[in-house]
Amino acid sequence: MGMCILLSLAFLMPFGKWNWLTEPLVVICYFPLLISLGAGATLTKGLKKLCVFSGKISYPLYMTHYAVIWMFGNYYTSHKPAAGQLALIIIISLILLVGIAYLVMVVYDIPVRKYLNTKRKKQLTAKRPIKIR
Repeated sequence: MGMCILLSLAFLMPFGKWNWLTEPLVVICYFPLLISLGAGATLTKGLKKLCVFSGKISYPLYMTHYAVIWMFGNYYTSHKPAAGQLALIIIISLILLVGIAYLVMVVYDIPVRKYLNTKRKKQLTAKRPIKIR
């Protein structure tokens, strides 16, 4: 719970004329501190599964979210949805985005990583001839 509060403080930081200084300091100093504090944490079995899943889906989510952000921005500026409709759109989009990212993870990311790791391991274990110059 303490880590959640500490992380929330970084995201709830007020905007001001010193942002050019405070934002880099948060990224360079505060976030590494949070990571080091969390690195030694002991997790329950359920929370560990959630963390492993979050780690595995993070890159596919990173790959797929950009297009959705542009589509959402275009829809928002052209249709000006009401707050209730906007909340519904955001919730549905979030669920669909995680679903698409999961599909990308299973169909593309995991097989490609497995292939590349197998190829790398073969190269590391292969006997390499000694070149004499």
